[in-house]
Amino acid sequence: MTLLTKASQRIEGFLYHKGYVLPEVRQMVRDQLLVNAAALVLALLWWLEPGFIDLAVGATLMTVNLMGLARFAQGLVRRHMAEAAREDAPVGTGGLVAKQLAWFYGRMILTGLVLVALFLFTEVSVFYLVAGLSTVVLTILFWGARQIGSNSKEA
Repeated sequence: MTLLTKASQRIEGFLYHKGYVLPEVRQMVRDQLLVNAAALVLALLWWLEPGFIDLAVGATLMTVNLMGLARFAQGLVRRHMAEAAREDAPVGTGGLVAKQLAWFYGRMILTGLVLVALFLFTEVSVFYLVAGLSTVVLTILFWGARQIGSNSKEA
């Protein structure tokens, strides 16, 4: 068993105990955590190169955002499935859309404030910071491609 496989299994177990019970969600968050760990290792190995620190900051910021969003979306899916399973209850959001939008915009405002603070109070490298912020996009693209690939094999 490789080091990456062992790390993946440990992360999956940790995420499951933290409430990420849907396997697809857990897989996506796990992949982002591994990417974030790689960015942190780069920052530690080349700590004299500030760009790698900026890369790690951007990746960490997006990892925290993805974890929160994934957990919240998972909760919505599970609640919707539970409501749909009950025959006597109509399926509805019951204010969940407003709550989701408030939560989403609150997190975006907080992320924006962190980015503004980085630009105002540090000499952040825009290139490396954007590269770190983009790690979540790549993680989601690779996760989606794997989902499509696994669905086509089943057909």
